[in-house]
Amino acid sequence: MSVKQGHGSNTPDYQVAMRVRSMIPLALAGLVLSFELVWKDRFIAPGTTADRVVNALLFLLVGPLMAWWGQSMARSLLQRLVRSEAASEEKSRYLEVRNRQLQTVLQASRAMTAVLDLKQVAALVVDQIVAYTRFSKACLVLGPDEMERYRIAASAGLPDEFGSDFAQALTGPGKASSPVEWCRVTRQPVVVESPGKDFRTSGLRQIFAMGRIEGMIAIPLLYNDQFRGTLMVFQEKGGPISTSEVSLVSALTAQAALALENARLYTLTAQHRSRLHSTLDFFRDVASALARARSGVSPVLHLVAQVTARLLAPARVHLMITKSARQSPVSVTESVGMEEGAETYRALTLPVALDADQFGQIDIYLPDKRPLDAEEMLILQSFLNLTASALGSATVAAEMRQAVIDVERAYMGTLEALIKALEMRDHETEGHSRRVVQYSLSLAQKLGVPEEELVPIMRGALLHDIGKIGIPDSILRKQGPLNDEEWIVMKQHPRIGYEMLKGIEFLHAAVPVILHHHERWDGTGYPSGLVGEVIPLGARIFSVADAYDAITSDRPYRKGRSHETAVKEISAGAGRQFDPRVVEALKALPDEELARIRGRGLDPVRYQV
Repeated sequence: MSVKQGHGSNTPDYQVAMRVRSMIPLALAGLVLSFELVWKDRFIAPGTTADRVVNALLFLLVGPLMAWWGQSMARSLLQRLVRSEAASEEKSRYLEVRNRQLQTVLQASRAMTAVLDLKQVAALVVDQIVAYTRFSKACLVLGPDEMERYRIAASAGLPDEFGSDFAQALTGPGKASSPVEWCRVTRQPVVVESPGKDFRTSGLRQIFAMGRIEGMIAIPLLYNDQFRGTLMVFQEKGGPISTSEVSLVSALTAQAALALENARLYTLTAQHRSRLHSTLDFFRDVASALARARSGVSPVLHLVAQVTARLLAPARVHLMITKSARQSPVSVTESVGMEEGAETYRALTLPVALDADQFGQIDIYLPDKRPLDAEEMLILQSFLNLTASALGSATVAAEMRQAVIDVERAYMGTLEALIKALEMRDHETEGHSRRVVQYSLSLAQKLGVPEEELVPIMRGALLHDIGKIGIPDSILRKQGPLNDEEWIVMKQHPRIGYEMLKGIEFLHAAVPVILHHHERWDGTGYPSGLVGEVIPLGARIFSVADAYDAITSDRPYRKGRSHETAVKEISAGAGRQFDPRVVEALKALPDEELARIRGRGLDPVRYQV
């Protein structure tokens, strides 16, 4: 009863089992002898003939039976060892194949995810499939798009005409019976070993014959359970396609789907960033053009047409305005990246309207293959709304500017009336406010004060003593010095002026100058005793201008002194009464400019903006 040596007969485990098998009969015979010798103390026990017969039978029959049973057990053990060894080797081969597949997927994945350009990723996908599988031909089909069309993103090992014919067939009558459509519907791989007989390729057999295709695997490209296309690999010779090959191509396709999605998102991000920059540039340019709209709307229209054509390139834009402020009908045409008549165009016409008031229309001509997405439509509509707003505000802007000028003049007329009323009560201040305004503006400009902050300084300087309207004539027009009680009353005029004007929005920024024009740099001024730079800049500038005019102007009780004397006295007060920086600005002003101010009054209309 021999055990046939099969697979694994030369392994150490098998050799040990054979040795055990050869020793079993001897071991059993020894067991019988031991029974006779040890248990009965002799080999053939004396006694009756019957006893001798039984002992002989035990020795002659039981021993061989036990030897046969031992051989059977050993044979069973050997067979089990052989099967276990075969299963172990089969599992080892399977693990080795799986390991090679995983290494292949890992290497291909690294290569595919290292690229972010969509076209390069598509080409790399088919190259990696051909490089890491036995299939010599492959193509990547993306789609369908909004118009249910597929496109061949990349191919390898196939003739050029195969791609165009294949893509066209996928949108024609053979679409329903194509592996691509089966992948789309079932979301499962499609394996075809005989394209000439398989019903799933009935609409593509001529094309497959042109590409010399005798078998194929089609794997759906899925990302987050969304169908993005199909990866197809082809073999030139017919034959079975193994499950492991389908598994490998499926794994590579999953990595390809991830790489393509990353590239798609990167491309979309780049497009959105570019579109955002274009949008921001457009709004910035339109804002600038809107400021020039007083001379007409043509600059705005040209800008809208140019930017729209650039944003939607390749495109041609025709903007026709039939109603606009103080304008005749305007027609503007711009084109970017397109030549008229070069290909078939698809026209898109949108109204240019604001609040049901239509100004005209815009015609956009795009290639038939260039559909507008929802984001482009939203940006375009925003452009048109802004264009309509620019057109509608062209006249309104001019009218508002004129209205602002009229209001400013009315305000300045009111201020002039207040100043004249004050001068009628206090002849000492006659002309003083106008000169101080000009001194203050010159000092502010020398200090680099922004232009928009000059008007509040001018208004504050002009009205700095308006609070003296509330001072009794007995104090305001007193000849000679004031006593302590009278000075207390006189020092209230900044607070009185503040209370008079603080509720007027037009003078909101000028009120700090009125309230604090008698503060001193060292904190000994009034009404609040502010120190240093806590004092508003306009008030610090005014303080120097006021002192300079007081020193150089004639008074009933004395003649005005020279420019040099004024500068010397003010410089002595720098750091105590005056801001040292403002004093330096005074010293830097040309003597001729100060002399001109001393010789003429202020024209308030110059500073109404």
